Amino acid sequence: MRLLFLALEPPFPPNDGGRIRTYNILRQVARRHEVTLATFADGEQDQERLAALGQVCHQVVALSRPSVPARTLPRKVAGFFRRTPVCLQQYRSPALEAALRRWAAEGAFDIVHVDQILLAQYARALRPLPAVLTHHNIEAEVQRRQIALDRRMSPSRRLLARIECRRWRYYELSASRRFGALACVSARDAAYFRRHLPGVPAVVVPNGVDTQAFRPVNRDGAEPVLLYSGRMDYPPNVDAMRWFCDEILPQVQQAVPAVRLLIVGRDPTAEVRALAGRPGIQVTGTVPDVRPYYAQAALYIVPLRFGAGTRLKILEAMAMGMAIVSTPLGSEGLELRPGQDLMEAGSAPAFARAIVELLNNGERRARLGAQARRTAEARFDWAQIALAQEEAYRLAMDRSG
Repeated sequence: MRLLFLALEPPFPPNDGGRIRTYNILRQVARRHEVTLATFADGEQDQERLAALGQVCHQVVALSRPSVPARTLPRKVAGFFRRTPVCLQQYRSPALEAALRRWAAEGAFDIVHVDQILLAQYARALRPLPAVLTHHNIEAEVQRRQIALDRRMSPSRRLLARIECRRWRYYELSASRRFGALACVSARDAAYFRRHLPGVPAVVVPNGVDTQAFRPVNRDGAEPVLLYSGRMDYPPNVDAMRWFCDEILPQVQQAVPAVRLLIVGRDPTAEVRALAGRPGIQVTGTVPDVRPYYAQAALYIVPLRFGAGTRLKILEAMAMGMAIVSTPLGSEGLELRPGQDLMEAGSAPAFARAIVELLNNGERRARLGAQARRTAEARFDWAQIALAQEEAYRLAMDRSG
């Protein structure tokens, strides 16, 4: 099968949630099909990333990133009255649209994989090629939850955020309607699209983990180290660390004074970097490999309070055989079993109690970690997840035929 794979950026190195998912799906389907990756890229650093992806794909096509229009007053006024999200304009590329129309007219591909909702605006240019759209989350839901949680938002900003949230809801549904099938990261997300778009098949293609690369390590006698990882300019991650360090960690430190927190991930904001000034907290920034940090931690924490989709960070910790404490939202969509695959806690006191209990009970930590590893192997290996992605391709091709 000749597959065109559209991505916003070269998904390499796979060092944040979006890149990890995109790279591993790309790598798996490229093992079985002739895959052309088309993506935006500029500069020497991107050339190195494209070269690495050239070892995975049959062909890589790089297009210059669209120039961002200047935010003049007329553009701001016009943007206010748009029905679709303002940020779509940042990814509007006449060069990509022309290439897609040419490939579609030539019948150059059998199926198109559109990997991000921001690229769904090119759906018309793909006709008559069958196409599958991947939803990494439901963006309107992410924004709705952030608005509800952020008490520091001014009334004017809250009004604008609500308008943008409505734009996202409209765009996600209207754009998704143009595709032959949808790939969703959870049954919950798939149910949302089936409810609103009953004529469009929605296939669950969950997030996964490389269970060969992420393997358990011996944690006997591990120090009381907590780990959180992710892209640290992503608002849900920033909020998670602020809440944890303000309201949860002080309670843990009272019971376990030696406890330390590692915050690992690229592009930490000034707010996150400032947390390193507090006792027992280390902020690493970008690291070449997150696995050594998993190996030195006793517990993995996921204190997320908003966001959507599912969390690759949990799956990596599970594959490493780690005990995990998460909010219910942090493990949403993965259908994990509280008390068996991980511990769940919805409030700051409950979260702190769960951490203290596990830090003081090595046997309980080991049991949770061993079960987490078994679940990761059974349900979340990328090789089997790629089969679900191929089912989405099949459905889209059947509908187009």
